[in-house]
Amino acid sequence: MLPESTNCQADAMKHNPHIFISYREADEPFGAVLLDYTLSARFGSEAIFRSVRSIPLGHDFATAIRLAVRRSVVLLAVVGSRWTTAPHADYQGRACESIDWVREEITEAFRFGVRVIPVLLDVDLPSAEELPSDLARLTRCQYMRIRHRDAERDLDRLAQELAELLPSATLLACSNRHAAGLVRSTSRS
Repeated sequence: MLPESTNCQADAMKHNPHIFISYREADEPFGAVLLDYTLSARFGSEAIFRSVRSIPLGHDFATAIRLAVRRSVVLLAVVGSRWTTAPHADYQGRACESIDWVREEITEAFRFGVRVIPVLLDVDLPSAEELPSDLARLTRCQYMRIRHRDAERDLDRLAQELAELLPSATLLACSNRHAAGLVRSTSRS
């Protein structure tokens, strides 16, 4: 049993904040998985969207991704060492054969007022000159750096800052722990 650290409210289940994890399969996908596991443990897996885990087989992924971005409160843009050079991220003037979904996700987030937080995996944020004009705004977003030597501390800090942005997520997680019997009741009968 875990001690009850906040007042869990039954109606917290009605509020399901959404954290969208945007990442390139060809650029450090382990970072997206690590964020998903860490944040799911903190907020519940239903509050986290990561396309490979969150879109059921056979569903139209383009529609699912766009809707998930629009429902989100925060989009975490995972940026690794190959973010600007990975397939579908060729920003040097050559045409891509298919849609750059990461670009779509981030521009959709900007368009719908979703907070975008770049999560840098042991790299620097690309400069505005390295990005297409519709992504240049990303360089003005406050970012979070996840360093391999301090990953646990960095992930804890990110989860804490997200909890402050999404207070109902903390209530939801607390409510879920209570429903699962993990929180000790402090009331006396």
